[in-house]
This record gives sequence, structure tokens and C-alpha cells, in this order.
Amino acid sequence: MIDKWRQRFRVRELSPGQRGVIWMLLASLLFTAINANAKYLSLDYDVVQVIRARYAFHMMLLALYLRTRLPTALVSSRPRMQWLRSLMTMVATSLILVSAHLMPLAEVSAILFLAPLFVTLLSAPLLGERVGAHRWGSVVVGFTGALLIIRPGIEVVQLAVLVPLAGAAMMALYQIATRIMGRTDAALTSVVYTPLVGTLVFSAVTPFFWRTPDTEGWLLMLLLGAFGAVAQVYQIKALHAARAATVVPILYANLIWATFFGFILFAELPGPWTVLGGLVISASGLYIFHREQKSRDSVSR
Repeated sequence: MIDKWRQRFRVRELSPGQRGVIWMLLASLLFTAINANAKYLSLDYDVVQVIRARYAFHMMLLALYLRTRLPTALVSSRPRMQWLRSLMTMVATSLILVSAHLMPLAEVSAILFLAPLFVTLLSAPLLGERVGAHRWGSVVVGFTGALLIIRPGIEVVQLAVLVPLAGAAMMALYQIATRIMGRTDAALTSVVYTPLVGTLVFSAVTPFFWRTPDTEGWLLMLLLGAFGAVAQVYQIKALHAARAATVVPILYANLIWATFFGFILFAELPGPWTVLGGLVISASGLYIFHREQKSRDSVSR
């Protein structure tokens, strides 16, 4: 009887593409939590110190988890490419956290939605991936949803918008590089190099911006690193499990999380254009998941 019920309610095994979508969805939630936490911390501490905490605590927690496996994890078949990829994510993260300090979270997330479009444009020449019409359509629909959010404030766009725009471009390059490294290096190697490079670079400049945190500040900075560690693992697993053009558009869900955190922490109420854009973006992400299921079913027949 128990076996019969198990068979009836058995969840079908997910395809690599579907697993990639789920990993990226969880990563998007944590990355937005990082932005919200950093925005809150930047009210009392310099952004440079906040970024350093994000990487330093990330690296500390990772080192405690790996212990004796850390030296092995640092062995890469292409160390220069790993350093370049880590510098890309360091620059992207820095630009995004600075953006969160300068602008409302929902607006930052909307502008960062340009990253999937950049990835789709680059995935064919750099990764040799074929981007089908359905995924092109989903990316365009999601991009249109982002434009719906930016459009109402287009008359008051200032130079601050260029910061998340540059962050989106660098994020796309980082995601492409991560996908390339996934062909030769283990995911754990990429996970270790990312916070290591960020910690080394920002530890050199943080003393000039240092302010000793109070108890709440230390706890929030520790949480910043913990979120960063887990989010990084989820994103790399997503990019290793599925094609970049498939999983990267799932980052559109950031808008939903950003709207939530913006309202709860900073009283940033979303307008009707934000709601409409969020619905359009969510629909595009769900459609990608649907296409993955349909493609898998077609192959299994």
C-alpha cells in the first residue's frame, strides 16, 4: 500500500534545464537579499566597507566549511581565466551594491534585467550555444517588462542609472565566463575563487574607509557573507546544469524580491508600472520552465 501511494505521488525527476532554473530562482532571491542588506548597512557604513564584508565573511564561512579541502579546491586548469572571472564578478557586485545605495531596489533590479539580453547576444559567439526562437521571445518579453518599469521615470533618469547599467554588462560577461569555466573546472573551484579575489582586493582599500561596527552591524555583515556564499553556489550550479540562455532570464524574478524588500525595509512602494512589468517578467520566466518540460517530454518519447 505504501509503495502504491509513493508511486502515485512520485515527483518526476527534473531535467538539467529544470534544475538550472530552480537553482537560479533561489540564487535570485538571495542576491536580492544581499542588495537589501547592503543598502541597509550603507546607511551607517561606507559602501567599500560593506562590499569588503560581503566577500570577507563569504570567504571565512567557505574556508570553515572546506577546511583541508580548500587547497585542492584552488587548483584550476585555467587559473588566469578564474582570476579574470572573479574580477568580473567583483566589479559587477560592487557596481550593483553601489546602485542599491543610490537608487530604489526595484529600479536597480529593472535595469539589471538587461544582463540576460547581453548574455543571449553573447552566448552564440562565445559559447557556441544555439538560441531558439522561443527563448529569444521569452528574453524579449522579459526585457519589455523591465522597460515598462523604467519608462515612467525616464524623464528624471540621471547618471546614477549608468552604475547598474555597467553592472548588468559586467554581470553578463561574468556569467558567460562561469559557463566557460564549467567545462574544465569543478563548480567548487569557481565558488572559492570568487570571494577570495574580492577579499584580497577590498582588504587593501577598506582601512581608508573603516568604521568599527556595532553588534547589529557585525551580525548583518556576517549575514551578508552567508547569503553571498549560498547564492554563489546556487548560481554556479545553475550555469553548470543548463545553458546560459535558459537559466539567466530567471534572474527577472529579482524584481519581485526587490519590490518586497524595498517595501518592507525602505517603504519603497511599487507603482502600477512596476506591478505590470513584474507580471510580464514572471510570465517570461515561467514560459522558459514550460519549454524545458516540453522539450524533455519530446526527447523521452
